[in-house]
Amino acid sequence: MKKTFFLLAFLAGLGASAQQLTNKGSLITIPPGNTVTVVGSIATSSNGAISNNGTLQTTGDWTHDGTLLYSGTGTLELNGSGAQALTGTTLSNLLVSGSGTKTTSGASTISNSLSFSGTGVLNTTTNSDTLELGSSATISETAAAYLDGWIRTTRTVAQGVGNSFGGLGITFTANGSAPGSTTVNRGTGTTAVQTGQGNLGIARVYEVTPANNNALNAEVVFAYRDGELNSLSEASLVLFRSTDGGSSWTYLGQVARDAATNTLTMTGLNSFGQLTLGSSATPLPLTWLLFAGTANTTGNLLQWTTANESNTSHFEVERSADGSRFQSIGRVGAAGNSTTERSYRYTDTISEGTHFYRLKQVDADGRFSYSAIVRIARGSDAGKLTFSAYPNPFADRLTLRFAAPFAGTTKVALAFTDAAGKILLRSEARLAAGQTEIPVTGLEGLPRGSYFLQVACPGGQRFHLKLQR
Repeated sequence: MKKTFFLLAFLAGLGASAQQLTNKGSLITIPPGNTVTVVGSIATSSNGAISNNGTLQTTGDWTHDGTLLYSGTGTLELNGSGAQALTGTTLSNLLVSGSGTKTTSGASTISNSLSFSGTGVLNTTTNSDTLELGSSATISETAAAYLDGWIRTTRTVAQGVGNSFGGLGITFTANGSAPGSTTVNRGTGTTAVQTGQGNLGIARVYEVTPANNNALNAEVVFAYRDGELNSLSEASLVLFRSTDGGSSWTYLGQVARDAATNTLTMTGLNSFGQLTLGSSATPLPLTWLLFAGTANTTGNLLQWTTANESNTSHFEVERSADGSRFQSIGRVGAAGNSTTERSYRYTDTISEGTHFYRLKQVDADGRFSYSAIVRIARGSDAGKLTFSAYPNPFADRLTLRFAAPFAGTTKVALAFTDAAGKILLRSEARLAAGQTEIPVTGLEGLPRGSYFLQVACPGGQRFHLKLQR
């Protein structure tokens, strides 16, 4: 027989106050088939325990001091009619119902199901800890009730078998090699909108990271809500991919659009990265596939390869003696519009010394963007360590690239500062002979503007590189 209990201001054996149930070190047990409704908040501390195999409803906040012992296969339901807060917890089932916005803080894991009803929205955009769906958990959303922010899950994807990642809204089938263990991190809402050259994607992005990211030959079905379209026409939606943290995007296209089911399908993807939808009329930025430089007998040879050129006019080749102050030394015409790879080259007939180079890609309407910076050493400088950083401008991450011509290892000191000289990050790195790449992440919270990266090497060699976000 199903039983329902309503707790307004008191529960025997537990501390309580009006509009709040306070559990200090006690045990609450909810048997299967029973529902306990708290009209107010639930606050647990001092190793308080909740064994929930039924349903526990609260119209207020769910908070604890980190010592909560929560167990059972039951459901926690947030059914208030207004804002509610949820402290991170590992739950079997979470139901967001009622109305209003429910906000998380701290890491949460759902092992079975996350579901929505009514008009309740679960917001994780102000939470540094992405909500995690367990390896067999599912999420069920509606047009009016959904998760706004970030949620991720990891699944094993076999060759030729479709995987929907528990209902996150992306399904893919790898008809080539098997991706293996694959993590999908989904972002929705304003923090997920990808931008570039004044253009916008929809308010949904997927970060797809498979163990194997080569020769996948995958079919992808990308789902979205009408509320995420960002005023873009569904008839113009196409798939874009970024492999550099959202700084540049490759136009992938589409093979099918279905406005009735809010899905777009694309085939033939051999690798993943970040995926979003944008407009074919106002595409996201050109993709730099390669920018490299080498010293040869005639000068410094610069070579670069692009993809997804749209309305490009030309490339200006810029040179600097210090990596900060650049001047234009040449110009190379661009393809204009192209969805295939395009290769370019330019030779700077200079004889000695160390020089830095970057490319300024200019559109026909005057808008422009910069490539990464490469460093080329000639003559007596050729035996010295070289350094570059990309992408520049950067979004939420940077990659530092060192080339050490000497044997063994060496240690360098890194300092990342803002325009005022305030040190934001200080670190050391050990470099092996040859090329070393060091990722720098967690930069998404930095405001737009200029930054500087200083590198101090043994023997007094130093680099001072200007970066833009």
